[in-house]
Amino acid sequence: METPKSHPPDPLIDHVRETRARLVREHGGLRGWVQHLQELQRQRSGKSPRRSKKPGR
Repeated sequence: METPKSHPPDPLIDHVRETRARLVREHGGLRGWVQHLQELQRQRSGKSPRRSKKPGR
């Protein structure tokens, strides 16, 4: 059986993963982070009107 080929390290992917892990820790786990995101979404909804599409697009 062949082992899967590993991809070369990608600093951007590593940064994204580290940031996600930090946010999960800061908000007390995945559920806490999701609740925080939902609260941000509730705060943003209705504050700025949606931009309408320009004619011809």
